[in-house]
Amino acid sequence: MKIILIGSGNVAYNMANLFAQNNITVTQVISRNAITGKHVATICGATYNNTITTIPGNTTVIVITTQDANIKSVVDTLPTTNAVIIHTSGTTPINAVANKSPNYGILYPLQSLMYGVNKIPEIAFLVQASNISTSNLLLKFASTLGCKATVANPKQMQHIHIAAVIVNNFTNHLYTLAYHYCLSNHISFDVLLALVHHTANRLTKGINPVTLQTGPAIRNDNVTIQTHQALLASNLPLLQLYNAFTESIKNEVLLREKPNI
Repeated sequence: MKIILIGSGNVAYNMANLFAQNNITVTQVISRNAITGKHVATICGATYNNTITTIPGNTTVIVITTQDANIKSVVDTLPTTNAVIIHTSGTTPINAVANKSPNYGILYPLQSLMYGVNKIPEIAFLVQASNISTSNLLLKFASTLGCKATVANPKQMQHIHIAAVIVNNFTNHLYTLAYHYCLSNHISFDVLLALVHHTANRLTKGINPVTLQTGPAIRNDNVTIQTHQALLASNLPLLQLYNAFTESIKNEVLLREKPNI
Protein backbone atom coordinates (compact mmCIF):
# COMPACT_ATOMS: atom_id res chain seq x y z
CA MET A 1 0.00 0.00 0.00
CA LYS A 2 1.42 3.37 -1.05
CA ILE A 3 0.00 6.63 0.23
CA ILE A 4 0.04 10.30 -0.79
CA LEU A 5 -0.78 12.51 2.20
CA ILE A 6 -2.15 15.99 1.49
CA GLY A 7 -2.07 18.49 4.35
CA SER A 8 0.19 18.98 7.34
CA GLY A 9 -2.05 19.96 10.23
CA ASN A 10 -3.40 18.07 13.24
CA VAL A 11 -4.89 15.13 11.34
CA ALA A 12 -1.92 14.79 8.97
CA TYR A 13 0.54 14.79 11.89
CA ASN A 14 -1.30 11.98 13.64
CA MET A 15 -1.87 10.00 10.45
CA ALA A 16 1.81 10.30 9.52
CA ASN A 17 2.77 8.87 12.89
CA LEU A 18 0.33 5.99 12.45
CA PHE A 19 1.75 5.30 8.99
CA ALA A 20 5.30 5.26 10.35
CA GLN A 21 4.40 3.05 13.33
CA ASN A 22 2.70 0.50 11.08
CA ASN A 23 5.21 0.51 8.21
CA ILE A 24 2.83 2.08 5.69
CA THR A 25 4.73 3.64 2.77
CA VAL A 26 4.02 7.32 2.22
CA THR A 27 5.58 8.50 -1.04
CA GLN A 28 4.69 12.19 -0.83
CA VAL A 29 3.44 14.78 1.63
CA ILE A 30 1.81 17.74 -0.12
CA SER A 31 1.34 20.97 1.81
CA ARG A 32 1.42 24.71 1.18
CA ASN A 33 3.09 25.11 4.59
CA ALA A 34 6.72 24.15 4.01
CA ILE A 35 7.63 24.03 7.71
CA THR A 36 4.92 21.64 8.89
CA GLY A 37 4.89 19.84 5.54
CA LYS A 38 8.57 18.94 5.79
CA HIS A 39 8.11 17.94 9.42
CA VAL A 40 5.21 15.60 8.61
CA ALA A 41 7.16 14.18 5.64
CA THR A 42 10.14 13.47 7.89
CA ILE A 43 7.92 11.60 10.36
CA CYS A 44 6.69 9.13 7.74
CA GLY A 45 9.80 9.03 5.54
CA ALA A 46 8.18 10.74 2.56
CA THR A 47 9.31 13.45 0.16
CA TYR A 48 7.78 16.90 0.53
CA ASN A 49 6.19 18.99 -2.22
CA ASN A 50 3.99 22.09 -2.13
CA THR A 51 1.91 20.96 -5.14
CA ILE A 52 0.95 17.68 -6.76
CA THR A 53 1.47 17.32 -10.51
CA THR A 54 1.53 13.58 -11.07
CA ILE A 55 0.17 10.57 -9.23
CA PRO A 56 2.41 7.48 -9.53
CA GLY A 57 0.58 4.49 -10.97
CA ASN A 58 1.29 2.39 -7.87
CA THR A 59 -0.46 4.84 -5.51
CA THR A 60 -3.13 3.09 -3.44
CA VAL A 61 -4.74 5.92 -1.46
CA ILE A 62 -4.61 9.72 -1.57
CA VAL A 63 -5.48 11.04 1.89
CA ILE A 64 -6.71 14.65 2.01
CA THR A 65 -6.47 16.08 5.53
CA THR A 66 -6.87 19.78 4.76
CA GLN A 67 -9.47 22.07 6.30
CA ASP A 68 -13.02 21.32 5.17
CA ALA A 69 -13.31 24.49 3.09
CA ASN A 70 -10.24 23.52 1.04
CA ILE A 71 -11.10 19.89 0.20
CA LYS A 72 -12.95 20.62 -3.07
CA SER A 73 -10.23 22.95 -4.36
CA VAL A 74 -7.55 20.36 -3.53
CA VAL A 75 -9.44 17.68 -5.46
CA ASP A 76 -9.75 20.05 -8.42
CA THR A 77 -5.93 20.20 -8.65
CA LEU A 78 -5.54 16.41 -8.83
CA PRO A 79 -5.02 14.60 -12.12
CA THR A 80 -7.42 11.78 -12.98
CA THR A 81 -6.45 8.52 -11.27
CA ASN A 82 -7.69 5.07 -10.29
CA ALA A 83 -6.22 5.47 -6.81
CA VAL A 84 -8.67 5.79 -3.93
CA ILE A 85 -9.18 9.45 -2.99
CA ILE A 86 -10.44 10.12 0.53
CA HIS A 87 -10.88 13.03 2.87
CA THR A 88 -10.87 12.91 6.67
CA SER A 89 -13.66 15.37 7.49
CA GLY A 90 -16.68 14.44 9.58
CA THR A 91 -18.91 17.12 8.04
CA THR A 92 -17.94 17.33 4.34
CA PRO A 93 -20.03 15.18 1.95
CA ILE A 94 -18.41 12.27 0.16
CA ASN A 95 -19.06 13.83 -3.25
CA ALA A 96 -16.44 16.49 -2.50
CA VAL A 97 -13.84 13.92 -3.63
CA ALA A 98 -15.87 12.34 -6.42
CA ASN A 99 -14.56 13.99 -9.57
CA LYS A 100 -11.11 12.51 -10.18
CA SER A 101 -11.49 8.80 -9.43
CA PRO A 102 -14.27 6.18 -9.45
CA ASN A 103 -12.89 5.06 -6.09
CA TYR A 104 -13.38 7.61 -3.35
CA GLY A 105 -14.60 7.95 0.19
CA ILE A 106 -14.25 9.24 3.73
CA LEU A 107 -12.02 7.99 6.53
CA TYR A 108 -13.05 10.18 9.45
CA PRO A 109 -10.99 9.86 12.65
CA LEU A 110 -13.47 10.13 15.51
CA GLN A 111 -10.95 11.60 17.90
CA SER A 112 -9.67 14.94 19.16
CA LEU A 113 -6.29 15.23 17.43
CA MET A 114 -3.50 17.70 18.14
CA TYR A 115 -0.24 18.49 16.40
CA GLY A 116 3.03 17.64 18.13
CA VAL A 117 1.76 15.18 20.74
CA ASN A 118 4.20 12.49 21.85
CA LYS A 119 1.62 9.71 22.00
CA ILE A 120 -0.99 9.13 19.31
CA PRO A 121 -4.39 8.49 20.95
CA GLU A 122 -6.59 5.51 20.22
CA ILE A 123 -8.57 6.35 17.08
CA ALA A 124 -11.84 4.94 15.79
CA PHE A 125 -12.61 5.66 12.12
CA LEU A 126 -15.92 6.14 10.35
CA VAL A 127 -15.98 4.99 6.74
CA GLN A 128 -18.01 5.94 3.69
CA ALA A 129 -17.12 4.78 0.20
CA SER A 130 -18.24 5.01 -3.42
CA ASN A 131 -18.33 1.23 -3.86
CA ILE A 132 -17.95 -2.03 -1.95
CA SER A 133 -14.33 -2.64 -2.96
CA THR A 134 -13.31 0.83 -1.75
CA SER A 135 -15.21 0.33 1.49
CA ASN A 136 -13.43 -2.97 2.09
CA LEU A 137 -10.07 -1.38 1.29
CA LEU A 138 -10.66 1.46 3.79
CA LEU A 139 -11.76 -0.98 6.50
CA LYS A 140 -8.61 -3.01 5.89
CA PHE A 141 -6.56 0.21 5.80
CA ALA A 142 -7.85 1.21 9.25
CA SER A 143 -7.17 -2.29 10.58
CA THR A 144 -3.60 -2.11 9.27
CA LEU A 145 -3.20 1.08 11.30
CA GLY A 146 -4.33 -0.82 14.40
CA CYS A 147 -7.63 1.07 14.56
CA LYS A 148 -11.28 0.10 14.65
CA ALA A 149 -13.50 1.28 11.80
CA THR A 150 -17.25 1.38 11.25
CA VAL A 151 -19.19 2.00 8.04
CA ALA A 152 -21.60 4.91 8.48
CA ASN A 153 -24.06 6.41 6.03
CA PRO A 154 -24.16 10.21 5.59
CA LYS A 155 -27.01 10.76 8.06
CA GLN A 156 -25.38 8.54 10.69
CA MET A 157 -22.10 10.39 10.30
CA GLN A 158 -23.84 13.73 10.87
CA HIS A 159 -25.53 12.45 14.03
CA ILE A 160 -22.27 10.90 15.30
CA HIS A 161 -20.46 14.19 14.68
CA ILE A 162 -23.04 16.07 16.76
CA ALA A 163 -22.71 13.53 19.57
CA ALA A 164 -18.92 13.85 19.37
CA VAL A 165 -19.14 17.63 19.70
CA ILE A 166 -21.25 17.18 22.84
CA VAL A 167 -19.03 14.60 24.57
CA ASN A 168 -15.72 16.19 23.55
CA ASN A 169 -15.90 19.88 22.61
CA PHE A 170 -18.67 20.84 25.00
CA THR A 171 -17.16 18.81 27.83
CA ASN A 172 -13.78 20.46 27.35
CA HIS A 173 -15.47 23.87 27.38
CA LEU A 174 -17.04 22.96 30.72
CA TYR A 175 -13.55 22.07 31.98
CA THR A 176 -12.43 25.51 30.80
CA LEU A 177 -15.26 27.25 32.66
CA ALA A 178 -14.51 25.24 35.81
CA TYR A 179 -10.81 26.11 35.46
CA HIS A 180 -11.57 29.83 35.32
CA TYR A 181 -14.07 29.54 38.18
CA CYS A 182 -11.46 27.84 40.34
CA LEU A 183 -8.87 30.44 39.38
CA SER A 184 -11.19 33.32 40.27
CA ASN A 185 -11.77 31.74 43.68
CA HIS A 186 -8.07 31.01 44.33
CA ILE A 187 -8.49 27.24 44.02
CA SER A 188 -6.25 24.88 42.07
CA PHE A 189 -8.09 23.12 39.23
CA ASP A 190 -5.89 20.10 40.04
CA VAL A 191 -8.16 19.21 42.98
CA LEU A 192 -10.78 18.17 40.39
CA LEU A 193 -8.55 15.91 38.28
CA ALA A 194 -9.23 12.70 40.21
CA LEU A 195 -12.96 13.31 39.73
CA VAL A 196 -12.50 14.12 36.02
CA HIS A 197 -10.53 10.91 35.45
CA HIS A 198 -12.97 8.77 37.41
CA THR A 199 -16.00 10.17 35.58
CA ALA A 200 -14.46 9.38 32.18
CA ASN A 201 -12.99 6.00 33.14
CA ARG A 202 -16.20 4.49 34.47
CA LEU A 203 -17.83 4.87 31.06
CA THR A 204 -17.43 1.39 29.64
CA LYS A 205 -19.02 -0.32 26.67
CA GLY A 206 -22.68 -1.08 27.16
CA ILE A 207 -23.14 1.24 30.15
CA ASN A 208 -25.95 3.80 29.87
CA PRO A 209 -24.45 7.06 31.25
CA VAL A 210 -27.78 7.96 32.83
CA THR A 211 -27.19 5.20 35.39
CA LEU A 212 -23.97 6.95 36.48
CA GLN A 213 -25.53 10.36 37.12
CA THR A 214 -24.92 11.76 40.61
CA GLY A 215 -25.23 15.21 42.19
CA PRO A 216 -27.86 17.50 43.69
CA ALA A 217 -30.11 17.67 40.60
CA ILE A 218 -30.74 13.94 40.37
CA ARG A 219 -31.29 13.83 44.17
CA ASN A 220 -33.67 16.79 43.88
CA ASP A 221 -31.55 18.46 46.58
CA ASN A 222 -32.99 21.94 46.20
CA VAL A 223 -31.21 23.31 49.28
CA THR A 224 -27.80 22.61 47.72
CA ILE A 225 -28.96 23.85 44.32
CA GLN A 226 -30.15 27.15 45.76
CA THR A 227 -26.84 27.55 47.64
CA HIS A 228 -24.94 27.06 44.39
CA GLN A 229 -27.20 29.49 42.54
CA ALA A 230 -26.56 32.15 45.19
CA LEU A 231 -22.80 31.68 44.89
CA LEU A 232 -23.04 32.00 41.11
CA ALA A 233 -25.26 35.10 41.17
CA SER A 234 -22.37 37.35 40.08
CA ASN A 235 -21.41 35.01 37.22
CA LEU A 236 -24.48 35.11 34.99
CA PRO A 237 -23.13 32.97 32.09
CA LEU A 238 -22.09 30.17 34.45
CA LEU A 239 -25.33 30.48 36.44
CA GLN A 240 -27.36 30.10 33.22
CA LEU A 241 -25.43 26.95 32.31
CA TYR A 242 -25.81 25.60 35.85
CA ASN A 243 -29.58 26.15 35.70
CA ALA A 244 -29.87 24.63 32.21
CA PHE A 245 -27.98 21.48 33.19
CA THR A 246 -29.86 21.18 36.47
CA GLU A 247 -33.18 21.39 34.63
CA SER A 248 -32.01 18.91 32.01
CA ILE A 249 -30.96 16.36 34.64
CA LYS A 250 -34.26 16.76 36.51
CA ASN A 251 -36.17 16.27 33.24
CA GLU A 252 -34.19 13.09 32.55
CA VAL A 253 -35.24 11.76 35.94
CA LEU A 254 -38.89 12.55 35.16
CA LEU A 255 -38.63 10.71 31.83
CA ARG A 256 -37.20 7.64 33.58
CA GLU A 257 -39.93 7.68 36.20
CA LYS A 258 -42.80 8.32 33.76
CA PRO A 259 -44.89 5.13 33.48
CA ASN A 260 -45.38 3.55 30.09
CA ILE A 261 -48.98 3.91 28.96
